[in-house]
Amino acid sequence: MESIKSMPLRPQNNSVPNSLEATTSPSTTPQVTAPQAIAPQAIAPHTIADVPDSADTSDALKHDKSSRQSGADARSSEASAVGASAVGTATRPITAGQANTESGTTKKVIAEKAAARRAFWSDVAIRAAFVAFLVLLWHTAHYVLVTRTQSWSGALFPAPSQVGRWLWDGFGLSYFTGNYDKVPGHELPQSFLEAIMQKDYVRSIGASIYRLVWGYAIAVVIGFPLGLLVARFSLAEKTIGWLSLSLQSLPSICWIPLALLWFGRFGAAPILFVTVMGALFATVVSVADGIRNVPPLLARAGRTLGADGVRLYSSVLLPAALPGIVTGLKIGWSFAWRSLMAAELIVNAGGLGFLLQRDREFGDAEGVLATILVIIVIGLGVQALVFAPTERRLQNLWGLSGVRS
Repeated sequence: MESIKSMPLRPQNNSVPNSLEATTSPSTTPQVTAPQAIAPQAIAPHTIADVPDSADTSDALKHDKSSRQSGADARSSEASAVGASAVGTATRPITAGQANTESGTTKKVIAEKAAARRAFWSDVAIRAAFVAFLVLLWHTAHYVLVTRTQSWSGALFPAPSQVGRWLWDGFGLSYFTGNYDKVPGHELPQSFLEAIMQKDYVRSIGASIYRLVWGYAIAVVIGFPLGLLVARFSLAEKTIGWLSLSLQSLPSICWIPLALLWFGRFGAAPILFVTVMGALFATVVSVADGIRNVPPLLARAGRTLGADGVRLYSSVLLPAALPGIVTGLKIGWSFAWRSLMAAELIVNAGGLGFLLQRDREFGDAEGVLATILVIIVIGLGVQALVFAPTERRLQNLWGLSGVRS
């Protein structure tokens, strides 16, 4: 150790000298010369003189820590600068081009809403004109058949004005004109609400709508999952689907004799039974058809992305089949409405169908035609307020609004 420390120092350089020099000769045995003095700097990693003591090590660690802290502070400063730049960009005033783009988008939305309003009022005007034409045609036929030629009795073929007066009084509106017809067994009404409740139409409409909602809800709760099964499994299609298609073609009035045998002639039970049976099978067939009409490419894409089983139906097939399903539910509702009217014609439990039967027995053609008009208006109202907005929204979401010309 002392000999190594006493070796003379050489100037520092980056090259490390060879420690051993061997000379060989083809005719002599190789000889090894004595090792030369090696500078401590040349073997710095292997010499004890260059190994730092504990104080030097502590200073180096402190220096390294301060270097890392300085780098972290520098990175934090850069991040703060980037955040400040982003905030500055976010709060930067909108340029003229961006303002023009947003203004153009707003104008486009306003123009689309204005076009939709014009289309709506145009449809209303067209339908009002068509209804006026039908009323004029009705009035002309009454004039020719009843007034002029007298080939038909006025009691059997009333004029539009007679039916209008029947409706006016049937909804209690004659309370405002002072010629209110007193209902037998009731006092003169003291308010318009009391006048409405004394008449038959409001109470009958309420009873029919109540039965329709319950019957249709039961049909949808049962028929919707059955439609999913029919669309998903071949066995269900060959059994439940086949049976539903067969019973859908059966007129709903054919269920009335069975309903009367099972539930009797009075009460709401036979009416609900006929309503459910009339709408159930139409709902099953319509829902199954709506799911079958989904393009197979969507199902394959969903399976490729990992959707399978319940997730495939909830995420891919059902959303894609919604337009067809809504159409199927609308068809089911129409079947339920017709089945309800058929049942109320036979079962003595009130409702609009009961009014039709009662006015027929009394020979009031005005009442029969007036009740038919009320039934038509209710059907159109449900279509316009429930199904039409839903279908229109789905068409806009699915990009089908421009299909119809």
